[in-house]
Amino acid sequence: MILGFQLNPLPSLVPEETLDVGNLVFELPANGRVLIAFDYQPGLAAEIDTAAEAMIDQMIRLHQVHLVLVSTSTTGPALAERFLANPRGLGEYGYVNGEDYVNLGYIPGGAAGLLDFRLSPQRVLPVPFNLQGL
Repeated sequence: MILGFQLNPLPSLVPEETLDVGNLVFELPANGRVLIAFDYQPGLAAEIDTAAEAMIDQMIRLHQVHLVLVSTSTTGPALAERFLANPRGLGEYGYVNGEDYVNLGYIPGGAAGLLDFRLSPQRVLPVPFNLQGL
C-alpha cells in the first residue's frame, strides 16, 4: 500500500449476475406475463422486498407486465399479497387481482414443484385457473 500497487484486483461494483438479470428485464415483451415465486420466510421480508421492489418496479414501468405469483412456501401467498398492497412498494400501481396479476398460491414440492408447474400448471394446482385475461 505504501508503494502504491495492489496485488489483488478490485471487485466489480456490480456483479455480472446482476447485470444479466437487468438485461433480461429490458428484453421483456410489453404486456407480457412474468412468473414470480415468493419463496422466503416473513422474517426476511424487509430485505427481500426492498430488492424485489426495484426489479418488479422496472418491469411494470418499462413493460406494463402482468404478474403471475406462486410460492413453494406456505406463507408465500400472503407475502405476495402484502407486497403488492404495500404503498411504499408496488401499491402505487393499483394492481387488481385477476386483471393485472393473479396469485396462484402454494405449490408443494419446492424446486421440483416449480419445475412441474412450469411443465404442467393445470396438473399441479388443484384449483382451476384461467390466465387468458392477463
